[in-house]
Amino acid sequence: MKLSILDQAPVSANMSVSEALHNSVKLAVLGDELGYTRFWLAEHHGMAGLSSSAPEVTLGGIGMLTENIRLGSGATLLPYYKPYKVAEVFNTLATLYGDRIDIGIGRAPGGEQSIRSAQ
Repeated sequence: MKLSILDQAPVSANMSVSEALHNSVKLAVLGDELGYTRFWLAEHHGMAGLSSSAPEVTLGGIGMLTENIRLGSGATLLPYYKPYKVAEVFNTLATLYGDRIDIGIGRAPGGEQSIRSAQ
């Protein structure tokens, strides 16, 4: 059976955002060691309890520490980015880590109105 991990990089009580992101890295490494198929890192904006506003950056670090697990964003929210830039970023990740890179694409604006209007 193929198993995958979907991580939202939660920030628990008395935890810093840095600790939450490091926990996501540790979770991906453990998933790789245990033979999980894929590690998806969700993208969230303006949510105090979630630390993953730039999953592509975190996935770059995770790629250096893992060998087999597929890595992906679930999902990159296109309203926040130019599509060409998204393509370049994920092409760079794929250049570094080969066929282990996946991208989920989302069209939802996500986040509060103040965040959406900052684009």
